[in-house]
Amino acid sequence: QNLHINIPYIMAGEGTRSCNEATPPAAVVTALRAHADAARRLGEGTVGPSVGGRRAGPPGDAWLRGAVRGCCCAEPSALLRQFATQTSMPSVTLSSKTGGHVSPVMCVAAYFAALQSAVLVTTTPRLIPAAVGSDAIWQGLYADVCATVVVFAFSYVLDNTSVYDPFWPIAPCALTAFWARGAMSASVLGASQWWAVALVWLWALRLLIGVPWRGWTQGLEEEDWRYVEIRSRTGGGLRYWAASLLSLHLTPTLLVFATLRPFGMVITAIQKPLVATLTRAEAFAALLCVVAIVVEGVADEQLRRFRQSDAYRGGGCCERGLWRFSRHPKCVRS
Repeated sequence: QNLHINIPYIMAGEGTRSCNEATPPAAVVTALRAHADAARRLGEGTVGPSVGGRRAGPPGDAWLRGAVRGCCCAEPSALLRQFATQTSMPSVTLSSKTGGHVSPVMCVAAYFAALQSAVLVTTTPRLIPAAVGSDAIWQGLYADVCATVVVFAFSYVLDNTSVYDPFWPIAPCALTAFWARGAMSASVLGASQWWAVALVWLWALRLLIGVPWRGWTQGLEEEDWRYVEIRSRTGGGLRYWAASLLSLHLTPTLLVFATLRPFGMVITAIQKPLVATLTRAEAFAALLCVVAIVVEGVADEQLRRFRQSDAYRGGGCCERGLWRFSRHPKCVRS
């Protein structure tokens, strides 16, 4: 069952350790054949290494070796090599539609408009619903959702859901700044409040700088391959954009806000008397957060270097450094 669930990741050449390590290579062959048959019937999907969602030919032994090693930690058997060289594979494309081109100017414009909308709905009393009221936490959620809708509007008009991608680190910075500004208007921030803001910004800036979004400087040539697959599965059109709004825009926004809400409660709390130092529990939590951010940065750098190596171009999986102990070190960090 795990093998079936993780087949899309094996198809992408990423490999996975979610499968039982005793799984024989023959099971992988069966799964690959099943995927090939499905691709023939559906006219979508891909088998083997791909670039930009398209596959030029059948997978080679090097790619299959990487897929099998990632799945069941074994070298490919003779059966697997025979499958790679003799099995007729479908020449198909994930989708003929991969999202429209978006210029850097439009990428910047999307987030400028989103920021302005968030400021507008939180500074204009008649635009604040009664259910939101004057509570800073709920105002933050309201502004967050409004900004998400604006970014979605740009995604829809520009025909590219990847416009939303940098929202993940930008929203936390904007929310914590909004909460801190409101708290500072009532009193001076205490140590725990400053640390809460600093840690969120440290995490976000590390992501923005360490994994720069090409939309700011180069624009977007196509959508993320996962969005392309969803576009293909939904058939495009309004069905795809409904899925994009609910699953690829609003859901991540709400998930990020849910994780930030405890930070918001700390930042907006009025401290009387003012506490200028961290408690032992707060100091431990801050240290743990810093260590997690460092682990995330190290994992990203190790993966970046691996992608420049011959092992990656040969279809291998990253098994260096932190990736040696976990297939998803950043998820462990989370």
